[in-house]
Parts: sequence; structure tokens; C-alpha cells
Amino acid sequence: MEFIQQILQSNFGSFGFVAGIMGLAFWLTHWITKKVTEINNDHSHIGNSIDKLSADFDKTKEDIYQIKAFMEMFRDKTNSLVQRNSPLSLTEKGNKVVDDLKIKDILIKQWDNVKGKIDSRLSNDHNPYDIQEACFDIGRNYSKLLTDSEFDIVKRYAYENGHNLADYDLAFGIVLRTLYFEENNINPKDIDQNDPITNKKYF
Repeated sequence: MEFIQQILQSNFGSFGFVAGIMGLAFWLTHWITKKVTEINNDHSHIGNSIDKLSADFDKTKEDIYQIKAFMEMFRDKTNSLVQRNSPLSLTEKGNKVVDDLKIKDILIKQWDNVKGKIDSRLSNDHNPYDIQEACFDIGRNYSKLLTDSEFDIVKRYAYENGHNLADYDLAFGIVLRTLYFEENNINPKDIDQNDPITNKKYF
């Protein structure tokens, strides 16, 4: 699908990215409308049609998850704040952003709340890789951890430095991971030992 390729090749927030998302939405709407029309035109086999529609929806949901994963991978690949070999870490530029925005101070200030969010995402048999993924998941929604005034500072800083707000997801996630690992005496190198793909390189 051309619009998926367009999404993956475009910068987040750019015209190409927005156009790609619109194309994806249009395709999904067209697909759903087509399936509903097929059911309405085939009352004699409505039971089979519903079963087929349900199966098609499940397949489409899997496709959407894959598209989302590709989009996140593409976004992270172009993130200049992070070096790409596992375990992920901040570049010099990334460390400057963390210092300038006082990200560590923000997270420490509400650490009990943030730590609870991490713990709630972990199973009883979790490992360092699972902790990292939980931290990155929370980092993707870092705006929810900020007050309105703190988020205004982040937005102004991003504008003044030509950054995308999405670039800060991993910065928050990596700082979260560092704080959690330090508190629990976990070595970041242990992430690779539990990575689903041994010695995985992220990009």
C-alpha cells in the first residue's frame, strides 16, 4: 500500500506523514463499508458473512499493529537523541536535552507514582528487558507525567531547537529505565541477555 510506504518515509508531523495517515484512514473506511455492503446484499448467508467479517477484522487489527510497530521503529530510527545499539542509551545531544529540560528531576519528584506505573506493567517473572519495555511504554506518553506548565516548557524547547515532541519519548523512557535499574541494582547489560532476539540491534 503506497500510503504506508509514504508514512514510513515521512517525518512525523510533515505533510507526507499526515497525508499517509489520511490515506490509511480512508482505506480502512472503504474496507469496512465494502464488507458491510456485502453482508447487506447477502441476507441468505448472513451468518457466514458475519463470521468472515469477524475474521477479516482480526486480520486487519493484526495488520494495524504491524503498521504501528513499523511507524514506531521508523520514528526511533531517526531519533538523534538516542544511539541505536542495544541497550539503547542517550547520545550527547540526548543528554543535553535531558539536562536542559530537567527530565530526571521531574521524574524523581513523582517517583512513587511513576514507579507504580512501571510495576503495574510487569509480570511476576519479569526480567530487565521487560522493565525496559515498560519504561519505554510510559515514555511514549510522557506528557501525562507533566504539569501543564512543564509541558509548555517542553513544547517551547522543542520549537526553539527544531525537535519533534515525539523525539522525547525515548529520552523519558531511558531516564525512567536508568532510575528504576539504579534503585533495583540492575545492570543495563542484562537487557540483552533477556532480549527475545539474542544480541538484538534495534535498527
